[in-house]
Amino acid sequence: MISQWSYRIREVTDAADMEPLFDCPFLEHLTLWFNGGLDLDDQGIRRMGCAWTRLETVVLQADGFKTPPISCLVAFAESFPVLQRLESPFDRSGGLPPMNEITARFRCLRRLVIIGGWMYVDEMPSVAEFLARICGPDVRVYISDGTPPEREKIRNKGEDNEQTEAMRAWMHVFHRAQEHPGGSE
Repeated sequence: MISQWSYRIREVTDAADMEPLFDCPFLEHLTLWFNGGLDLDDQGIRRMGCAWTRLETVVLQADGFKTPPISCLVAFAESFPVLQRLESPFDRSGGLPPMNEITARFRCLRRLVIIGGWMYVDEMPSVAEFLARICGPDVRVYISDGTPPEREKIRNKGEDNEQTEAMRAWMHVFHRAQEHPGGSE
């Protein structure tokens, strides 16, 4: 029984290219490196979730320009009920789904690392509101520039950078607003 898989893929990949791994239903920890980018959408994530119902850790690294849209986090939340750790690059250029349409929330997630996620100050509140809707207050969110030293700091020491601290502060505001709708305490 294979419970852990780590592999490097050399070209742009989508869920169909990962299909041979779908025959490993007991997979709990998955690490994949995509040298050519990762063309993954909601449907592909749902296919992965159906195949790997026990997945606790997903680490996706993509060296190419193609990465999943950040809106795919909703599909991850819907499709992976026991996921505890997710690290992946996400593309924010496609925008965020309407906040009132987001009904999914990670159940078990404890750590989310958004790789290559440096963002402008004016886009941080909307991304934080989105993350606060799909991640509970106990989820540790990290924003990483994707460089090996930065990833090492996050993995081994749990160190925060300025972007991570700012994102958590914004998320805290939105979590409090969810707890106390209408501003009453």
